[in-house]
Amino acid sequence: MGVHCSFIEGGTMKRAILIGIAIIFCAHPMAHAYSVLNFSWTGQIAEKNDLLGYIDAAATSYFGGAAAANVDGYALQFTFAEKTFVKNVIADIDVRPWHPLTTESIDFWFAFYSGTTFRQLDPTEPVPDATTEIGKSSTIYLSSNWDAVKSYPGYASSDFNLFFEPGTYWLAYEEPWGDSGPAMAWVNNIRFEGYAVPEPASLLMFGVGAIALAGYGRQRMAKRA
Repeated sequence: MGVHCSFIEGGTMKRAILIGIAIIFCAHPMAHAYSVLNFSWTGQIAEKNDLLGYIDAAATSYFGGAAAANVDGYALQFTFAEKTFVKNVIADIDVRPWHPLTTESIDFWFAFYSGTTFRQLDPTEPVPDATTEIGKSSTIYLSSNWDAVKSYPGYASSDFNLFFEPGTYWLAYEEPWGDSGPAMAWVNNIRFEGYAVPEPASLLMFGVGAIALAGYGRQRMAKRA
């Protein structure tokens, strides 16, 4: 004795098709099951400087600290190979007080920039252009331990909810222009959470499959009748 398919036996072909499509889409990544995304760092790094804005950098280190330190953050260039939805940014963050025997804080945000803009003063190296900002997280406020590092593993930013076409972009973590607090911060193990967006051809294939399954089920029920 089989399952009673009342929506096919007593309903219309249109209803069967719609239900078949809904079932398939519920199991598809478009149902927004978020996971860590695939992307590639290009190796290009830029440093956010108090006086000069973004300039080329060889590597990342801490940012923040005393105003004389000048470093207000970094930007790392990366690529997406496919259309992608980014929900948020996740990173491991360490915060240390700049002055001894104190507890200090720092505030910053994550930001996405598009393009591979070249700095006019250094035409050989690309850096982010502030006019190409795609989106920015809410400001993050973190504090150190007393005279010691405080770690924030797996810290998640506020939601971006951005769609990215395949291409090259920048992810920046930066303080507001000027010194935002005396603490120093290190940002490591950066990853993005979201999902890969299916191509239209894939969606068409799923839709055709749903229609075929619904039609086959209706045909079998008609023969039994």
